[in-house]
Amino acid sequence: MRRRRWFAIAGLLAGVFLLVGAVLPAFPDLAGHVYELPIRLLARRGVVQGFPDGSFRPFQFLTRGELAKLLAVALGDAGEAARLAAALPRFSDLAGHWSRGYVEMAAELGLVQGYPDGTFKPDQPVTRAELVVLAARAAGLAEKAGQAPPDAPVPYRDAGEIPPWARPYVWAAAEEGLLDGLFPGRLLPNRGATRAEAAALVARLAARQGRFYDLSGTVVAWDPEERLLTVETGAGERKTLRLAPDALVVRGGAPSEEIRPLDQVWAGLGPRGEVEFLDVRFQDLLGESPRVEGNQITLVEKGKEAVHTISLTPATRIFVNGRPATVQDLHGAQWVYVVRDLSTGAARILDAVRYTHYGMVIWTDPKEGWLGFQAEDGEDGRYLELRLAPDAVLFYQGRRITLAELRPGMRAVIEVDGETVQYLQVDDENL
Repeated sequence: MRRRRWFAIAGLLAGVFLLVGAVLPAFPDLAGHVYELPIRLLARRGVVQGFPDGSFRPFQFLTRGELAKLLAVALGDAGEAARLAAALPRFSDLAGHWSRGYVEMAAELGLVQGYPDGTFKPDQPVTRAELVVLAARAAGLAEKAGQAPPDAPVPYRDAGEIPPWARPYVWAAAEEGLLDGLFPGRLLPNRGATRAEAAALVARLAARQGRFYDLSGTVVAWDPEERLLTVETGAGERKTLRLAPDALVVRGGAPSEEIRPLDQVWAGLGPRGEVEFLDVRFQDLLGESPRVEGNQITLVEKGKEAVHTISLTPATRIFVNGRPATVQDLHGAQWVYVVRDLSTGAARILDAVRYTHYGMVIWTDPKEGWLGFQAEDGEDGRYLELRLAPDAVLFYQGRRITLAELRPGMRAVIEVDGETVQYLQVDDENL
C-alpha cells in the first residue's frame, strides 16, 4: 500500500557553501550520463578535472592513488596534502609518487589503509567493494559497520560475492542511503570502480558534509509555469528562487522536470541568484512490523524483507492513522511509511497505520454514517455493521475522502473502537 501524504515540512537541511556564480564545467563525453551533474559539480569545485582533450572518460577505471586524491581534495585540504607530500612517507612504495601527499592526507583522515607489507599500491585499480568501504569510512559509518548483524542483509543479488571485510560497510552505506541508485541490482564488488562511479559517490559524501551547494532544503512549493521554487532550510527560513530557463534539473541521477513537495533539493545559483542546477532527491520506504527502541525504529521493508534501523530525531514528524502522534503511539502499528533525510539517514516523516480488521466494504450509508464491512482477519472472519466516528479519518490514494466516496468492493483496513470506525484506509493495490 504505497501512500504519499503531503504534510507540513520538517527536518530540513541548511547552508550556503559555494561562491555564487561559479562556472559549471561541461565535458562532451558526459552529456546525458547518469552522473553528469555530480561530476560537473565536483569540477566546479576543482575536485576533479578532465583530460587535455576536454573529455572526462567516465568509464575509465580508477586507481587507489587517484581515489585518495579525490577523497582528500573533496573532503580535506589540498594545501595540507601538499605539505604532507614533503614529510616522510608512511608507505614504502610512495616515495616520488605523484599521489603521495593525497594518500598521506587520506590516511591522516582515517579513510585509507595500506597492506600488511607496508605498501599502499597507488597504481592498483580500486574495486567497487574498496570504493564503498572508503566512502563509508568517510561518511563516519565505521562504528555502524562495526555493529552490523551477522550476514548483514544488503540490497544486491550478488551479495554472496562481497568480501567478508567489506560486507559490514556495504550494509551500513546502504542503510544510510549512500548507495541508492548507484549500483542497481548487482554490486559486482570485485569489478574495478570507474571514474564516474567514484566521483558520484564522493559527491554524495561532500553533499552530506555541506561542502557542495549554494543552498539546500526541502521543497515547500513549486510553480512550473513561473518556474518559482520555495524551499525551507534547516534554519526554518523559507526562500523562493527562480529557475533559470536553461537550468539543469536532475532527479535521482537523471534529467527531469519533476519537482514535488517534500523533495529534498540541493541548488547551485548563478550570478543573478537564479537556480542554474538543481539536484532533486526523495527517499521513502514502506515497512512492516515496526519496533521502537529509544530513538530508533526497526522495520522490515515491504516486498523486500530487508531490515532497516532508522534514527528518530526531535524534528521527525510522526503520524498514526492520519493524526499527529508521538513515538509512544507507534506501538501496535502494523505498517509505517517513512520519508528519510538523505543527508543523515534519519526519518523526516513517520506515517503509521494501526488497524483492528482488514477486509472488504460491503455497503455504505453516507446519510446516516454507517457501513457494512466483511472482516477477513482471524480464522472465520465476520460481518460488521459499523458507525463512523465524528472525527473518523478515511484515506484513499493518499488523500482524505468522505464516506460517500467509498464504494462496495473496496478492500481496506480499519481501526474500530467498539462498533465505531476511527480510521479506514483503502488498499490501492488490491482493488
